[in-house]
Amino acid sequence: MTSSTTPRPTQSPKNDKPRVQFPEPFSVAAVIDGLTYELPHPDEPPIDIILIDGSIAQLFSGRVVLRGQTLLIPSGISSAQPITVGGQTITAQPGLSKRPDNTDDNNDGGGGVGLFGFLGGVVSAAGSAGKSIGNAASGAIKFASSAAGSGGVASSELAGAFSSSVSSVAGVVSSLTGIQQSFPLRDLSKDGMKSFTSAQNLGRSSMDWMKSMANVLEEFESLKPDVQQRVRDNIREFSKPGGQLEKAVAAMEAFKDLPWEEEAPKTDSPTPTASAQSSRGVTSTTTKVSSTSASSSSSSSTPTETPMHYYIITEYETPLAIFEKFIQDVDGGVGKADVRSGWQIYETNLTKSRAEEIKARYLFLVTVYTDVGSFRGEEEDEKEMFRAVSRIHDTWNLAGSEGAYDSQPRKKPGTSTFFDLVPRALLSGGENAPYWKKMISSPFHNPPLKPTSQDPPYAADDSGGVGTTIYVLDDGFELDQPDLDDTGRTVDTFFVSNDDAFSSEYMNSVRAMKANAYIMNAHIGSATGHGTKMAIIAGGKINGVAPKANLYLMKIKGQYNTGENPPGSRPIKNSRITPMSLTSVFNEIRVRLDPSGLGPALEDVIGKFITWCENIKLPIVVAAGNDPALRLHQQLPHRLGTPSNTILTVGGVNEDGTLWSSTSMAEAGKPGSMSVYAPAKNIVVPATGESIDTGTSQAAAIVVCNLPGPL
Repeated sequence: MTSSTTPRPTQSPKNDKPRVQFPEPFSVAAVIDGLTYELPHPDEPPIDIILIDGSIAQLFSGRVVLRGQTLLIPSGISSAQPITVGGQTITAQPGLSKRPDNTDDNNDGGGGVGLFGFLGGVVSAAGSAGKSIGNAASGAIKFASSAAGSGGVASSELAGAFSSSVSSVAGVVSSLTGIQQSFPLRDLSKDGMKSFTSAQNLGRSSMDWMKSMANVLEEFESLKPDVQQRVRDNIREFSKPGGQLEKAVAAMEAFKDLPWEEEAPKTDSPTPTASAQSSRGVTSTTTKVSSTSASSSSSSSTPTETPMHYYIITEYETPLAIFEKFIQDVDGGVGKADVRSGWQIYETNLTKSRAEEIKARYLFLVTVYTDVGSFRGEEEDEKEMFRAVSRIHDTWNLAGSEGAYDSQPRKKPGTSTFFDLVPRALLSGGENAPYWKKMISSPFHNPPLKPTSQDPPYAADDSGGVGTTIYVLDDGFELDQPDLDDTGRTVDTFFVSNDDAFSSEYMNSVRAMKANAYIMNAHIGSATGHGTKMAIIAGGKINGVAPKANLYLMKIKGQYNTGENPPGSRPIKNSRITPMSLTSVFNEIRVRLDPSGLGPALEDVIGKFITWCENIKLPIVVAAGNDPALRLHQQLPHRLGTPSNTILTVGGVNEDGTLWSSTSMAEAGKPGSMSVYAPAKNIVVPATGESIDTGTSQAAAIVVCNLPGPL
């Protein structure tokens, strides 16, 4: 792109691309072992850097994990501040930022001023940065594949290439951050925002990694052989095809090639009142949407569109002030607002096109959906009775086609073990244990297995799960069961409110078939016994695999009564999962673990929660399902599982170790990944209600207690 194509203040090129709500500027750095590293944006995954001793430090937006210590960084850092914990010290300080001004001779390469003029000035720098990263990556691949002991000069040369690239990338990151702090950026399209933030965020992460690696490579010859190999492995992981360095190159190239002249024509100059930095959310200057824009969007909707009742859910930790401005922009605040602890729900009437526009524009929204037409009928709901999350072909009407999950790349575990393995001692003496316990502690044999009567006694984990918390998300729990006694441990409970579990549209559909149906008072109890059984298998004091584990029993469904009671019927029914009930449960987990900080609509909610779980290495155990005709890619969250993320999908086996034929399986070439198999047949534990003792739910409950990492 040349300077002559950059719009001048008087130009007004037409641009009908949808506008977006831009993330808040963030620029905080940490000095570690004498080197300064840029911390990632709060919406981005942590950045791993390698230190001179071969250890890995993790950089988060609000903390640094360094040699086993977590150093918290206060919000609103305005000057250098030393932080010391457990003998480890860092210095937190403001990060890179070069604010533009109207006297900058290079603001657009041709004398123009304003946002798009300054963006034009970064284009050539981004191209140069991309080339420098690419050159360094080429050298890194050669170095990583060279024989041990032949690093010598190559390590010094690669260190120089990394250092040179760091300098080039730093200029781009600094300029983009300065522009973001100086302009509202409300005029960028979705493509423009994605290009801007990708170059900024991938620039930060690649810059940090290259800086740390350059420092290590300078001392490479003096490192121990095992540390040298660790360095080579780390370089190989980052420089491989599709790795972080290649992604950073692609981001810089995409920024360079984007036709910025086709972006919105508004060319504001930098203002001293532009948004100030804070630790989360979005600022008021980037939130405001003019009433004219909102009105024109509504009036431009297709005349045949009929407004429907929509639900809008915000991200966890969305500031209340931002939410209040948002609802004014949407409809003047005439809808129903529900303010929760750290997040909000808004109900209002929207056309489908207006709902899609809102979801695309405001990036702090989890989902925008309508419940109209989501009821499948009682008979089909019965088939879903024991499914935690309904099949993904539910008729939810979601605004927008791009799921929130896809908007952020998953963080892969890299070369290190994803969960820290801890050796366990085993206690013998389980001669009278049920077959499924003996099976999970027996030496491995290829199926079919010998009769279970020949299995050795059950050998239990000597810890009993002490210090571990198991979160059980199901349809309710019977707390009077002796297995769920809380003596010597914690057993907490949570159940969703009826406001979250039921919508008026859903119950209207139910009553169209069952005129006397009514919603039952919300409580922790279960009508089926399913949740009780899962909790007992996992952490029951008498029958569980982890009898000393803490339990958090979370009921994620409501209950209603059909108002009828013919012989042989079950008048009490479970509601299906709603995006609101799932969000409520997930945010409760987030508050507990981090106090500081149905269809496509469900995929939005689940996807964001999975990303958060991956960042804190929290495993999610999912039952594969009990319908062989239903594949993993047809279910949630199953379809989001991969061999490398934290979703562990569990299939079932018979007593002889052969596949339980009702297991829902993965399909080659489709999303979803089967992780492990466990006993699924005749897993008998006490519970009232439905007498169901076979299924992949039981298998999943067994696997929960045998994970090597924290739950």
